[in-house]
Amino acid sequence: MREPAPSAANPKWLGAERKRLAWLLALLPVLVVAGGWAGAKLSPMFAQLHPDVALAERYALQQNHPVQFGLMTPESLSLQRAAEDPKAVLKVAADLRHRFDLACGLFGGWIGLVIGLKLVSLSLRPSRTDYEPDRGACLACARCFTACPNERVRLGLMPAAS
Repeated sequence: MREPAPSAANPKWLGAERKRLAWLLALLPVLVVAGGWAGAKLSPMFAQLHPDVALAERYALQQNHPVQFGLMTPESLSLQRAAEDPKAVLKVAADLRHRFDLACGLFGGWIGLVIGLKLVSLSLRPSRTDYEPDRGACLACARCFTACPNERVRLGLMPAAS
């Protein structure tokens, strides 16, 4: 059980903690932009996982460097489908690539924001105002329940705080 402990700010560490917090807050937009940039750079790889984009890539590659597939292979059937209306297949793939660019950029920015906010929250000093179980040592056995101040007041073992 951990007792209430107000955050005791040590004056000689206070300046360094404030500087660290200021640097982390200034770093937060940089992390968001870097995450968005990294997500946008990974976008082409993720777009390749979509079957329509993969088909358009295979069709464009087949036009430049023809490869003979068997008669009823999945590759030949998909290329025949793409050859029926190549403009539509390529347009759908371009639209999907654009959507992947946007989504991957936003997701990367969100990841950067989460990392930055976690760093900021770790640099803040928490203060306990209530009795709390020690999460590192707690086995959830309920043996300390009788040590809880609220339970002791309820049982009449301790006077209520005014």
